[in-house]
Amino acid sequence: MSEHASELSLLLVDEMYGDLTSSVFGTLLFYGRLTLESILQKSRLSPRQVKHSLTVLIQQHLALWYTPFDGSQTFYEADAANSYALIRSGKCIKFIKDRFGDLAGEVFSKILVLGHVRIGDLVQANFPINGSRRSSDEALLLRTDHPSHAEASNSVKHQPNLPALTINTLYAILGDLLTSNFLTLVHESHLRSKADNRIEAERLVPYDKKYKLKREAEAAWEQAINKKLDEWKNGTSEQRKAIYQIKLELKRPLEDPQDDRENKRLKSNQSLPSEVAIVATGLKRPFEGPYDDQKRKRLKSDQSLLSEAAKVATTQNHPPSSIFKYLGDDFVVRVNHEKFAVLMRNQHLFNLVEQSIGTTTAQVFAAILQKFEPSLLNCKGNGEIEDEQGDVRVETLPQVSTTELAHMVGDLPELANSIAHPSPDMDDTTKVDHHDRYQKNVKTKNDTNGASVKGGMSSDEEEASNRSSEFIEEQSSHESRSGENGSKYHSKRRLERIPNTIPESTPRPKTKARTYALRQHLLLLAEHPHHFVHHVPQTDKAPEKWAVSFRLLSKELLQKSLFQVITSRFGPRAGRLTRILYAKDNKKFDEKELVLLSLTPQKTTRKILQIMHRAGYLELQEVPKDGQRKPSTTMFLWYFDPERCRRRVTEEIYQAMARCLKRTAVEKEGFKSTIQKASRTDVVGKEDELLGEGEREALRQWREKEDRIWGQVSRMDELVAALRDFV
Repeated sequence: MSEHASELSLLLVDEMYGDLTSSVFGTLLFYGRLTLESILQKSRLSPRQVKHSLTVLIQQHLALWYTPFDGSQTFYEADAANSYALIRSGKCIKFIKDRFGDLAGEVFSKILVLGHVRIGDLVQANFPINGSRRSSDEALLLRTDHPSHAEASNSVKHQPNLPALTINTLYAILGDLLTSNFLTLVHESHLRSKADNRIEAERLVPYDKKYKLKREAEAAWEQAINKKLDEWKNGTSEQRKAIYQIKLELKRPLEDPQDDRENKRLKSNQSLPSEVAIVATGLKRPFEGPYDDQKRKRLKSDQSLLSEAAKVATTQNHPPSSIFKYLGDDFVVRVNHEKFAVLMRNQHLFNLVEQSIGTTTAQVFAAILQKFEPSLLNCKGNGEIEDEQGDVRVETLPQVSTTELAHMVGDLPELANSIAHPSPDMDDTTKVDHHDRYQKNVKTKNDTNGASVKGGMSSDEEEASNRSSEFIEEQSSHESRSGENGSKYHSKRRLERIPNTIPESTPRPKTKARTYALRQHLLLLAEHPHHFVHHVPQTDKAPEKWAVSFRLLSKELLQKSLFQVITSRFGPRAGRLTRILYAKDNKKFDEKELVLLSLTPQKTTRKILQIMHRAGYLELQEVPKDGQRKPSTTMFLWYFDPERCRRRVTEEIYQAMARCLKRTAVEKEGFKSTIQKASRTDVVGKEDELLGEGEREALRQWREKEDRIWGQVSRMDELVAALRDFV
């Protein structure tokens, strides 16, 4: 791990958990894998202090441990990747509040503070039964209706206007977070390193000797090991089945026979695909707002299979939810930070489409990302396969049909008005080689006075805009069919023009107009140089579909971020030189070629190249013409290494973030007494009553400075995500 990344991780742990825990974490970070005796020797702390710190670090998934099979010693090591995730705690809570409501955000923040928690402990702390209660400190930390110590230290105001938390609501929140992969089940392997998990899997999986060939036996053994590792990471088949049943229960319609409108909506959408019907009928819980305790259909199961939470629901005069059966008390959950990286990437892609094309097209692209989001557990390893030429095979990409997107987008007002109607000459885009080579004739319609009117549609334009019913009918008829499409799209080649012609038919109905307008936005996304979507043509077995290559789009985000950093630091001419070197696929140029290509004076080009080379952004290769290696007989070739530049920029961002955290500690010393007084549990929420005017002003100044510093850190974290997490 690099020096600046280690320093940043240590500062984050010190900010969140104090000096004692950060001291042990720093020892593990500096010396690496250690036993308990080695930690005591190198940290010079008492055994009680070291064991307490290790307990906190393991609880927060900041330290990994492993005991070999012989049980001789236990080894500990720091987990720097999870320590950096502390900087995104506020973003994670905001994502949850925006999607599931403030009450879900409160529950999620408590799980985030605890590191990992047993569901039974969380329920018992909020709803004690049979007279059993926990200690006051533990109950205060686990309960969701009290501010935690971390919130008090950071001067976070508690929201007293939240609705009351019931047992059904708590289980519905946990079910939503688990099925959406924002929470994950904890396994012992999550507290071990990848190398230790591999050793343990090789020990547990037997080597099958029934195969005659050694190669076949090793392949089968390797497949069994990978299956075991996947079970440890993503849960066993029983656990996945339980989470799937929870998802079905959350989608189950409400039990309200008096609501005739709901029954009509259900009957009218029975012919739609399952995912489309859920969105169209609104059976899913609302996107925003608190949870409602409404009756849901119960499974016909034995009451003895339900957990203790059913007894709590009975005492609250609520029918016990069927989620209790599948979400057991022994489930241990923690926050899945990899899933939030997927949300951050979606936000970056949405902003890129909005800047490149427009807001309405970006909203269409957001619907595509929302469709693919449940199937993406992380930003890496999404099953995309490239052929021998390095081109993406479109059959390995996630796909969505046009009709399904039309139901997801709905009646977007700007969908049809944001794109101009095409002229008859532009209906067949296969006739156009390039936009620059094609110049269409602008036809105008003369009014009765002979004036030229550029607005309005001619009869030919009206006829062209009405030729879509046959296309829509074919899409609807193929939606229920299934089949494989063997077409392949080569991403590195120029995108072939997608035919925009629609066979002659009767004028399209007004209800189908949005699908025609939606397809125009999808064509814009497909024809863009960034290739936001890939077009999969319609076949006899499958309707027209659209695929997204997240690997290629992540590379576009990486390239965009690098060019932004270089341009902001060295100027627009440096950005132009970098783009020239990057576009030539790491080809090496001498100074004269760069002067001709960039149209920049030689003195200016030489100065920029030398500055960027000293900063580590450009590389230089010397090629001597003879054995004397004189400068006059040596060729100097310049080239750009994206991977090395990415690592360089990331390290500089780590250094800047560490300096911001140090500055926060320095500024905090000036308001130390006021912050300590405002952090007391009897003062939190009553600052206006218990603090003086000068103390309130000092507290306001400190919060303003803290918001500025952490706002800058958050902006730098967006760059780190694009440079490190998306690719």
